[in-house]
Amino acid sequence: MEKLLKIPQDLPYRNIKCIIENIAQQYQVLFNLLNECKSAPLLFAVIGTLTFYSVFTKWIPVFGIISVLNHIHLLNQCLLLSVVIVSLYVYFF
Repeated sequence: MEKLLKIPQDLPYRNIKCIIENIAQQYQVLFNLLNECKSAPLLFAVIGTLTFYSVFTKWIPVFGIISVLNHIHLLNQCLLLSVVIVSLYVYFF
């Protein structure tokens, strides 16, 4: 009976949790940078990067949708590109 009441701690559950936390963490970094700068060109740079991602994968990015797990590798690359664009913008302007 005790085994039936335990929450499953299998690897797939932990992996999905880590992936979701990773996505949330990366979006939080982007939003923190945007809040610090409050600049329209910076916002367009991030939106442009995510738009490129959505056109490339034929998937419109909507925050909070878990179907992103299918494209996690490409999304991570696009988010990294957005962070680089934001960092360069903050550094030079």
